[in-house]
Amino acid sequence: MLKEFSIVDPESFGKAFLSERTRLNLERKFSVAGLKGSPYKLIGYYFYFLIFLTIIVYFLKFFPKIMGKIISYTAFKAVLLMFFYTVLYSSLFILLFLFIGWIILNYYLSYKITLRTRQAENILEDYLRYVVENLKGGLSFEKALWSSIKPDFGVLAEEIHLVTKKVMTGTDLDVALKEFTEKYDSPLLKRSFDIIIESLRGGGSISDIIEDLTNELSNMKELKQELVTTNLSYSIFVNAVVLVITPFLFSLSTQFILVLNKIGEKVGSSLSNQNTSVGQGLNFFSFSGAALDIATFKKFSIAVLAVNAIGAAFLTTIINSGDWKEVGLKIIYYPIISIILYLLITKVASSFFINLIPV
Repeated sequence: MLKEFSIVDPESFGKAFLSERTRLNLERKFSVAGLKGSPYKLIGYYFYFLIFLTIIVYFLKFFPKIMGKIISYTAFKAVLLMFFYTVLYSSLFILLFLFIGWIILNYYLSYKITLRTRQAENILEDYLRYVVENLKGGLSFEKALWSSIKPDFGVLAEEIHLVTKKVMTGTDLDVALKEFTEKYDSPLLKRSFDIIIESLRGGGSISDIIEDLTNELSNMKELKQELVTTNLSYSIFVNAVVLVITPFLFSLSTQFILVLNKIGEKVGSSLSNQNTSVGQGLNFFSFSGAALDIATFKKFSIAVLAVNAIGAAFLTTIINSGDWKEVGLKIIYYPIISIILYLLITKVASSFFINLIPV
């Protein structure tokens, strides 16, 4: 590993920090996700970015604080403390963003793999129908598989091409098909090709079996579409509550607190001008306490809206597709929509509610 390491080569630089097991897993995910190029080059460039970002943040954020802490020490102690704090802050900063970057990378790869899996599942029925037609036309099963490949089949076409190359290099057809189905976490693909493999081994009428299989896949697709249509109302309800109703209610709550604070200030100032025991007793009920701090409530509202929106993104994805990994960019634009709507409604409503307060 040390011989391959080069700090100026992003590929070897990124590869040097990963264990062999992690590298093999990462290469497999990149291959299944259909991504070209080396994953280590991307990791290496991310390391370069983190080092540059750490230097910038250190001198803008951490260095003034460190100097403020060690300015009163002797020169020797000051150098030791500066070295200690520099290593501490820089290490924590880099480790934090490495952890975040690793989570984002793995999620992106899982998302791409899930999309490719769904694409292969959706096109499987059409592909098998071409296979049946070629089988009935007199072709052998192997030739029927190759001849049924169409450019429009996308992921499935790529995988069958790969199966073809493996068979040409000496791999048994059933083994090559098994390797293909094991790459994707898809019970549908595994079950379909397991039936085909067992039919080949049993020596039955393969064209009739595949034709029955395509009919079953067609029925399953129709049932899935019916489920999606049935659950559409639930998805719309969740989206309406989280993206529209909740920001609107939080905006009204914000205006309510603003009005209470304004009224509390006016009542408090009025009572403070009255030097009576009644005024001093009523002055105990103050609306301007920390419990009604408007800035804190706005931060709380934004945090709640963001968490609710992310939860709604996952929930609606599960309702529509059954797999949370297909959430995609919903986890980004759902919170953005919810928070922006809250801020806009708050801005518009504040000019209306403020006029309700008597001068």
